Amino acid sequence: MRVAVFNDTRVTQHYGCDLVMRNLCLLLEENDLEPVWFWPVGRDWRSHLNELPNKGDVDAVIVNGEGSMHHSSERPRVEALADIGEMSQERLGVPAFLINATLYDNEQEIYQKLSSFKKIFTRDHLSISELNMNDLSGDFSPDLTLSFPQKVITRRSKHIAGVDSVVEDANLHIKRACEENKWPFKRMSRRRSYSRKEKRTLKYIAHKALKRPKRLFCDNDSIESYLKFLSSHELIVTGRYHTATMCLLTKTPFVAIESNTPKISSLLIDVFGATDRLLGTDYPLNNDHLQDFYPFSGSESAAIDNYLENKATGSFIIIDRL
Repeated sequence: MRVAVFNDTRVTQHYGCDLVMRNLCLLLEENDLEPVWFWPVGRDWRSHLNELPNKGDVDAVIVNGEGSMHHSSERPRVEALADIGEMSQERLGVPAFLINATLYDNEQEIYQKLSSFKKIFTRDHLSISELNMNDLSGDFSPDLTLSFPQKVITRRSKHIAGVDSVVEDANLHIKRACEENKWPFKRMSRRRSYSRKEKRTLKYIAHKALKRPKRLFCDNDSIESYLKFLSSHELIVTGRYHTATMCLLTKTPFVAIESNTPKISSLLIDVFGATDRLLGTDYPLNNDHLQDFYPFSGSESAAIDNYLENKATGSFIIIDRL
């Protein structure tokens, strides 16, 4: 069966988004669902109707929600994604599925539009509550970064490292701490050099031929190097949701400052049942104040194992075989 994927986040040059899309493609293929067409994050499909698949080209539509669907009154992107459910039914004649989504502080109209999706899968239980408050239902399936196990470096350096945040105050707090303590500081998004062929494809990324290479922008080497960076440190201080999930994946102790939605605190509650590892921007970031956060306690390690083994199974793939 052929699948169209909207909100392809690989073009953001972001380690977590790359891993999400790599795992999504792998999970689809493992379940005999072929991703044949992709539409990039940040580009409003409603202004490019002539570039969409034709009826009969695909059997289903998948929307990768990630962190795109929040604060709809300030972000036109949310409505564009919400409109895909109705478009899929009326224009393509196929069901649409919203997966891997965090939903937060959206207008009621957005949730009315989401009722056109055949099924909704969120990556945290807070988003399930958001759906329920708007008379919708959804299923929980953790973020796609967690869908496949990763090798863990058991011998860690005795160092703390920082990773940036999309929130300016949090980013400055982490970066300043790294400068003062001489810790490594890393951004989760990175610049990348593209070949001439890739640049041409970027300009026409949603081309009509439906033959875009599935992993063109998924840099596996960069993903692995980032996972290695995380797992080689004693503790990671971050404001990034996907850094937190990838720390869980590599069993790397971490503390976090909240992002632009409560997605990190929601993740911590789903995994640990508490937000003890969530810090404010007034918390002193130094060796003395952070030493109690690593290593993981026995109960925390057990909670992570349970979450990864019993929950992160890519259950959204079970969609009645379309």
